[in-house]
Amino acid sequence: MIKKILVLILLMVVVTSKVDIERVQTVIRDAREICWNELTDNEWVYPTYLGTLFLSEYYFELKALGIQNSQFEESKFTQILLGSQLPDGSWVQVEDAYIQTGQLDATIFNYWYLKAVGIDIHTDTMKKAQEWIKANGGIEKAQTMTKFKLAMFGQYPWKKLFKIPLILFYKKFNPLYIKDITAQWVYPHMTALAYLQNQRIIFNVAVSISELYKNKAPKIKNHQKKGRPSFFINNLVQEMLKLRQPMGSFGGYTVSTLLSMLALNDYTGRTNKHKSEISDALKKGLDFVEFNYFNFRQAYHGSLDDGRWWDTILISWAMLESGEDKEKVRPIVENMLQKGVQPNGGIEYGYDFGYAPDADDTGLLLQVLSYYGTDYADAMDKGAEFVYSVQNTDGGFPAFDKGKMGKNPLYKYAFKIAGIADSAEIFDPSSPDVTAHILEGLISSDRSNYDVVVKSLKYFMDTQENFGSWEGRWGINYIYAAGAVLPALKKMNNGWAKAVNWLVSKQNADGGFGETTLSYRDPKKYNGIGVSTVTQTSWGLLGLLAVEDHYDVKEAIEKARDGEFKDISVVGTGHRGLLYLQYPSYARSFPVISLGRFLDQQR
Repeated sequence: MIKKILVLILLMVVVTSKVDIERVQTVIRDAREICWNELTDNEWVYPTYLGTLFLSEYYFELKALGIQNSQFEESKFTQILLGSQLPDGSWVQVEDAYIQTGQLDATIFNYWYLKAVGIDIHTDTMKKAQEWIKANGGIEKAQTMTKFKLAMFGQYPWKKLFKIPLILFYKKFNPLYIKDITAQWVYPHMTALAYLQNQRIIFNVAVSISELYKNKAPKIKNHQKKGRPSFFINNLVQEMLKLRQPMGSFGGYTVSTLLSMLALNDYTGRTNKHKSEISDALKKGLDFVEFNYFNFRQAYHGSLDDGRWWDTILISWAMLESGEDKEKVRPIVENMLQKGVQPNGGIEYGYDFGYAPDADDTGLLLQVLSYYGTDYADAMDKGAEFVYSVQNTDGGFPAFDKGKMGKNPLYKYAFKIAGIADSAEIFDPSSPDVTAHILEGLISSDRSNYDVVVKSLKYFMDTQENFGSWEGRWGINYIYAAGAVLPALKKMNNGWAKAVNWLVSKQNADGGFGETTLSYRDPKKYNGIGVSTVTQTSWGLLGLLAVEDHYDVKEAIEKARDGEFKDISVVGTGHRGLLYLQYPSYARSFPVISLGRFLDQQR
């Protein structure tokens, strides 16, 4: 593989050196060659991942399910963990190069796994991990999702967790039906968690980690319910089974699929209802998880889902934005239209998301289709209709569903006191980055609507932070949002000097841009602060290129650095302030998109 990577340096106004255009063209050619070599069946696939802690969990989940034919190799994974422990004894969830220590939940699970496979707790590896965990609050300070999983294996008392009312999963005449209130990703996880908690399931397959409590470890009593399932448990199982998708997942996610498998496996021991369907669900569910956890690119990284259409959209956009032959890209576009686009005009994020087309992905699909003029007019019409249909009342766009913004204070309070809000984002509100991508796609494809644009413009005004940028929902963070919003505003002939001034002020000494995950927890202190990454530097460049008439970006300089097209720090957001994902496709696509736009402006 080519060993050159683009690190873009943007020196404003005072720099008089000219950009080496040939160097930029070479970097683009190199990046495109890498991507063409990685194309499979007209699809680009770069699985997102959550980190090793999910493989540590998987070890226990396999034992609870009695599965012995997994691809999981204990010795291999053990070496991965031993080699990735930080000097202070902790493990990261995913790497944030700005933060020099690990994450509590990841360290708890990885320690637990190592103890279970026989690593002596008196070794330096385990002693350092134990000391770090206790110094950071112990199991008591773990996220609620972690405590749920610990409770399933007898390491935390179920009675200390808020009981999820089963009435929330009963649809008929129920204004509190949770599926109609929460984000698309919540329901597949909540159904399984509600079952496991209400039945107080304990799988006796795990070693004790009582030594990880900072204070005295609580006594764990087994109060698991016995006997046949109740009416509401039967209803819950029916709701779970409705979430099954063609590839075998429950809702498209590995985590929700595993939780559902654990719940259904217990259910079959209590009743013969749905026995055949559940047997098939368990088999196909395992196939889905193994397909993702041991995928051909990022095995043992804890892949959350399959996002091939998002990846393919981004790389296609990069190809077309940088001047690649449209006919060479056309078969890839047509494959997406045939396999990924749903009847309502929206495109799914990847396999098993056909039930929930993605507005963000559809907006950028419109951008890709726009390069072909009127060739795909019907697809652009339907895509535009779909994104129009999900615009929220505040003028912005969500990722999936209209109206699931969590504005009702009662719902917010309920999830907060339940502790669930400390582990995941519960709602799907409008976000500046999704709104910007959709607007850019609508305008590029000549499908913009005056009312939609005006409402979105007001949304940007309402959500702009005092320091100048916007909060990013699906990428980290204010840099991501600025890199999305400013190009969209350019296409609406609007300039936002405050945002640009902020962006320029956040450029690092090496010329790049970077932002730490800490910016979600303390935006005043950390907005736009972090180690430069390829992706975030590209987002910064996209924002500055959008206002070239006002700021001298024609004298931008690119600098080459040894390595690959890869980010050294996490750039993707799963749940703000809680959980992050690495998107390998971003470092493959956004540098090419930004440099392609730069070259286009030089012509």
